[in-house]
Amino acid sequence: MKYYLYRLNFLTALHIGNDSGLDNLASAEITIHSDTVYSALCTEAVLYGQDTLNRWVDLAKNVQILFSDALPFRENEYFLPKPAFRKQSVHPLSNPKDRKLMKKLSFIPLSMFHEYLSASDSTPFDIRRALSLQKDLVFPVKRQCVAISGQEATLPYFVGSVYFNDNCGLYLIVGAETEDAKKLFEKLLSSLSYNGIGGKRSAGLGKFRYDEPIAMETSKDPSICTLLELLLNRNADYYITLNTSLPKEEEMEEALTDGHFVLCRRGGFIQSTKYAAEFQKKKTVYALAPGTCVERTYSGEFLDLAQGGAHPVYRYLKPMFAGVNV
Repeated sequence: MKYYLYRLNFLTALHIGNDSGLDNLASAEITIHSDTVYSALCTEAVLYGQDTLNRWVDLAKNVQILFSDALPFRENEYFLPKPAFRKQSVHPLSNPKDRKLMKKLSFIPLSMFHEYLSASDSTPFDIRRALSLQKDLVFPVKRQCVAISGQEATLPYFVGSVYFNDNCGLYLIVGAETEDAKKLFEKLLSSLSYNGIGGKRSAGLGKFRYDEPIAMETSKDPSICTLLELLLNRNADYYITLNTSLPKEEEMEEALTDGHFVLCRRGGFIQSTKYAAEFQKKKTVYALAPGTCVERTYSGEFLDLAQGGAHPVYRYLKPMFAGVNV
């Protein structure tokens, strides 16, 4: 599998609701789960016809294409999910008073990733520097809107979104087994860039352009080389997920034994007018959040969540691992 890195530069605000499902419309997350990216690309594949959709589904189901969550970057700094390690010895801090700051740290700058993993009492992790690097990646906006259609009286509501600051955006790591798989991904990503990703696309949100993909194997950028080493490390102490995933039922016990993880709720609506007469919610699934740490890898689920509708409803939960030694 060859790996590529795509940098998404947002031209408009982005609305991604929180994982809890509570006050979802008013919330605004900064990253996009891989299953959301997959579903959005499925919607684009539908526009090209059933054959294209079938090809896209087969590629994902058979792990011919694999991708990370959309994670933030600033210039040449890439941010990784904070590993779910619970051992304090993994990230001792330079100042014990800074421990509360660790809860504010959502991501680990790639340039500090090895420092985070190898931190010790003699070489503590500099939490303040890490926070400064991820400061002001975005600025949030909350808009007041009014629902009129189908209401006896106007109904005000709020929509949360974020704008990315200059030279900031989201990146996707994509693994492709074949050139055809890569080309189809880029075809769908290009279409998605015009139509937008996330919520409130009808209001123009979620549009982006993306830079020329970076072939990670041939890149001379030290950050990209470090990232590729993590992706290719198959002899690691721990494997950290870079996306949203879920082991198959038969893999669950072995995968999670001695693992560290946080669950995230995955819901949302079925974005298809052909599935049923009215828009319906997807069956809720609890998956492993990015940053999950396991000692043994797993192949992951590719679920069909349809409940009597006109076509399958897929949930993409195949893992992308970064191998680390601690």
